[in-house]
Parts: sequence; C-alpha cells; structure tokens
Amino acid sequence: MDLPPNVRLVNEKTGQYRLLFTRGGNEYSMYSKDVAVLVAWREEIEAKLDVDGVPKAKVVTKAAKQSSTPGVIWHTRISKWIAGRYDKLTGKCFVTSSFADEADAVAALKVLRKKMKATFEAEMTRRYELAVKTTPSLAGLPRAPAKASDADTETVYWHVTKDTDYKPYRAVRVSGKYLVACADCHQEAIANALGEKPTHCIQHGNVV
Repeated sequence: MDLPPNVRLVNEKTGQYRLLFTRGGNEYSMYSKDVAVLVAWREEIEAKLDVDGVPKAKVVTKAAKQSSTPGVIWHTRISKWIAGRYDKLTGKCFVTSSFADEADAVAALKVLRKKMKATFEAEMTRRYELAVKTTPSLAGLPRAPAKASDADTETVYWHVTKDTDYKPYRAVRVSGKYLVACADCHQEAIANALGEKPTHCIQHGNVV
C-alpha cells in the first residue's frame, strides 16, 4: 500500500511502522502498527508546533526503494544501498560501503554489528578489570546475561548500562530486571533516608 510521507515499515513480522519527521531542527518519531494512529499523532504535534510558531518543515518524500531491514537504506543520490549502525559508546554512526544489491548491504550490516559488538565487549571487559582495582567487591563476578530474564536470582553479576555511563557495577536480578546488589551479598542494595547511592542491603549495614 502507499504510505503517507515519512512513514515506513520497519518490521514485517510484527507489522510495525515508524513515522519520522523534522521541524524546527528537532526530530519527532513514533512507532505503531496502525498508520492512521501515526498520521493523527503527527497532525496533533504539527498543530502544537503551529501554535508555538515553529517553522514548518519541508515534506520529505519517501525513497524510491526501502529496505525491511532496520539500518539499511537506499541512497538516492548514488542509487545504491548502504547500511549504518549507531555506536552507543562514541555517539557516532558507522556506515558500510555502498552496494547495488540490497542483500549485500544486509550482509555488510551483520558484519558491522558483529565487529561493533566485539569492540564494545572488549571495552567493557577493560573497564571491568580497571574497576576491580578500586572496587574489590566486583572481583570474580560473572558477566551479567544480556537479558535479565536469563539471570539467576541468587547470583551477583557485574553489569553495565547507559544509565551508569557503562561503568561496571554489582547487579542482581529482582522482579525480572537488574538492580544494584549489596556489596556483601546477593540482596538488593537499598538507598537510605539521606538518598545516598545504595551500596548495602538492610542486613549488611544500610540504615533506612
């Protein structure tokens, strides 16, 4: 079917669409399985921006070709497929070579993802080894599984997240997610009444 401007299918299996448009130097993006919902959402946002006096953006027409693989796009100027991936550590986007065949761009993206993942894990391991020198309680801990649902509830892991600037910390699975673990056991560390950074559970010295 013909899609509205700036709307594209991002996941064929789930039927998920994405609307992305720019106005006033800011990007606005929303995902939905219902194109009508996206269109209504944009109209609402545009109306609010009109009231605020934000200049209207030029309508961006969709590319002649679109890939169902996120990260792969058709470069109109050179008439070839390219792929890119955002690096969460450096904030940069790494781009592959250009290809006449979409399948080649998809394959190149897989290689890029694998390489970037290996680089990320190597950097996290380096940070962990440095952290152990200043935080002995991190020593000997296993790396946390990527999904908290795969973690054991009585095992303390070392973990990193964007919220901690990818600095290793003691983590334990609680209610299906990772939380800061006590420095002396596998219980959740609790913040005290002063709002200080949680380091211990109640049993091991934290004063609530």
